[in-house]
Amino acid sequence: MFDRYLLINNERRNLMNQDKQEGMIESLDRVMRLLRRRAHNRLHTGRGVYRLLRIVQNHPAISTRELAEMLDVRPSSLNERLVALESEEMIIRNRDADDQRVFTVSILPKGIEHLDEVASARNEFHEVLKSILSEEETEQFQYLAAKFADGLEAVLPPDEPSGENGYRRGSRRRHHR
Repeated sequence: MFDRYLLINNERRNLMNQDKQEGMIESLDRVMRLLRRRAHNRLHTGRGVYRLLRIVQNHPAISTRELAEMLDVRPSSLNERLVALESEEMIIRNRDADDQRVFTVSILPKGIEHLDEVASARNEFHEVLKSILSEEETEQFQYLAAKFADGLEAVLPPDEPSGENGYRRGSRRRHHR
């Protein structure tokens, strides 16, 4: 009789743990959906553009090879993005004077303007976050998010494509690298 009680109690505990895990995953999914909808998306010109433009701004006349390495993408994928940004007059590509095989990338005023607009929207969003979490909660969240990401990177295979978003599971690196 007592063994049956322990068995039932263990089953309940397992179900409660599963419910907690499912609840955590559902909460993370909800946060990710809401983050994708945030206001600065009207400024969104594609995945990784803000980071790309910031690197180009901080490294004037960077070669496309160096830029591809910093972004951890294939040069052909980067060139597709650079063509689009060049057509939007955010960057310019020039042949290197010393080596005609090399192209360098520089940011144009429209690219700087875009960075400023996105930075402003990000600052507004950070203010919203400050109203939701205390400073201590923010530190705890950063710690837990980093721990979670590190744990996922440690247990998920790094080269397995995740599918829909083009990223490898457990990594921010593109799967087509």
